[in-house]
Amino acid sequence: MAYRTTTHRSYRNQCARLLSVLRDRRWHTTADLVRRVGHRFAAGKHLLVRAGVRIARARHPTRRWQHRYRLELPLRLPLRFRNA
Repeated sequence: MAYRTTTHRSYRNQCARLLSVLRDRRWHTTADLVRRVGHRFAAGKHLLVRAGVRIARARHPTRRWQHRYRLELPLRLPLRFRNA
């Protein structure tokens, strides 16, 4: 029998937390997003990208195994994420 480890509500909360961090359109490191959103921020990022939110990713210039993330312009949020 398969069990759900995360509810849909927690995914929505995670997407909302990620959007609230990325709304300033500055670069945020992987470590920063883990600290502010949670260690599974990539799941929220995946859901946002599938919903049409454009998130840029680039390698960190000095830290070997980290990336940087930010919202790309223009920002067109799907209706379900506009009030997050």
